[in-house]
Amino acid sequence: MQTRISDRILLVVTLALTVFTDLTVAIGVGVSIGLALRLRRNNAGVENDWNPPDR
Repeated sequence: MQTRISDRILLVVTLALTVFTDLTVAIGVGVSIGLALRLRRNNAGVENDWNPPDR
């Protein structure tokens, strides 16, 4: 499975923060960076990588 380099960096940063700081800080930073990356990806016109199921 291939992932984007930004997702890999997010994983490593969150892991490092979990080890070296408090878990609460790591979760907050990870969610914030993940949201920023997602918004940047959506604004850049990248094709959706997730589609809601048909109901």
